[in-house]
Amino acid sequence: MTEALGKLSTEGIIGKNIISSKPVRVMYYLTDKGKAMIDPLDTIESLNKNRKN
Repeated sequence: MTEALGKLSTEGIIGKNIISSKPVRVMYYLTDKGKAMIDPLDTIESLNKNRKN
Protein backbone atom coordinates (compact mmCIF):
# COMPACT_ATOMS: atom_id res chain seq x y z
CA MET A 1 0.00 0.00 0.00
CA THR A 2 2.83 2.38 0.84
CA GLU A 3 4.37 1.84 -2.60
CA ALA A 4 1.04 2.46 -4.37
CA LEU A 5 0.40 5.64 -2.37
CA GLY A 6 3.91 6.83 -3.18
CA LYS A 7 3.37 6.30 -6.91
CA LEU A 8 0.02 8.08 -6.84
CA SER A 9 1.62 10.96 -4.97
CA THR A 10 4.53 11.13 -7.43
CA GLU A 11 2.06 11.28 -10.32
CA GLY A 12 0.17 14.12 -8.63
CA ILE A 13 -3.04 12.12 -8.27
CA ILE A 14 -3.08 12.29 -4.48
CA GLY A 15 -1.52 14.61 -1.95
CA LYS A 16 -0.79 14.04 1.69
CA ASN A 17 -0.90 16.05 4.84
CA ILE A 18 1.28 15.02 7.74
CA ILE A 19 -0.34 15.85 11.04
CA SER A 20 2.21 16.24 13.79
CA SER A 21 0.40 14.69 16.67
CA LYS A 22 1.33 11.81 18.88
CA PRO A 23 1.35 9.46 17.06
CA VAL A 24 2.02 11.22 13.75
CA ARG A 25 -0.88 10.81 11.31
CA VAL A 26 -0.92 11.06 7.54
CA MET A 27 -4.08 12.04 5.68
CA TYR A 28 -4.34 11.54 1.93
CA TYR A 29 -6.57 13.53 -0.44
CA LEU A 30 -7.36 13.64 -4.13
CA THR A 31 -5.70 16.47 -5.99
CA ASP A 32 -7.46 18.28 -8.83
CA LYS A 33 -5.76 15.85 -11.21
CA GLY A 34 -7.12 12.92 -9.19
CA LYS A 35 -10.62 14.41 -9.08
CA ALA A 36 -10.53 14.84 -12.87
CA MET A 37 -10.07 11.08 -13.18
CA ILE A 38 -13.27 10.14 -11.32
CA ASP A 39 -15.71 10.41 -14.25
CA PRO A 40 -13.50 8.59 -16.79
CA LEU A 41 -12.83 5.80 -14.28
CA ASP A 42 -16.55 5.52 -13.49
CA THR A 43 -17.23 5.17 -17.22
CA ILE A 44 -14.62 2.44 -17.57
CA GLU A 45 -16.09 0.63 -14.57
CA SER A 46 -19.59 0.82 -16.07
CA LEU A 47 -18.38 -0.52 -19.41
CA ASN A 48 -16.62 -3.37 -17.64
CA LYS A 49 -19.75 -4.26 -15.65
CA ASN A 50 -21.87 -4.23 -18.81
CA ARG A 51 -19.35 -6.45 -20.57
CA LYS A 52 -19.54 -9.10 -17.85
CA ASN A 53 -23.34 -9.43 -18.14
